[in-house]
Amino acid sequence: MDFDILLRALTSYFVIINPIGTAMVFHSLTDGGDRAYSPRMAPRAVLISTVIVFLFADRSTKGHTSALILAVLLSYVLVLSGILLAHHIRRLIGKTGDDILRRLLGVVLCCTGYSVCCRWCTPVGYWIRENN
Repeated sequence: MDFDILLRALTSYFVIINPIGTAMVFHSLTDGGDRAYSPRMAPRAVLISTVIVFLFADRSTKGHTSALILAVLLSYVLVLSGILLAHHIRRLIGKTGDDILRRLLGVVLCCTGYSVCCRWCTPVGYWIRENN
């Protein structure tokens, strides 16, 4: 397994899935209800979202499948941990910390997208120049 691919995939999934933000959304949706409801629903929500990601996964990544599967599973383990600890995280970081984390992860997502676009556009540009 290529560690570089695993690290890139884990970073991408971490930023896209945003475990801390997901935990805050889950906490706000289940806040005020039965205290046993949240721990019961957390594994179900994570399992369903993991299955959805695997169903719509890109099947063209030959040779890197194990790294991508591991990255998705690690990301969702972090999501489950964040959801189960959401009440404590929310109390610790507060509204301002939540806003800062959202903006910071948004910037990282933008940089990741820019990097992917640059990597894709460079070969396409060379191909266009060579064929015209």
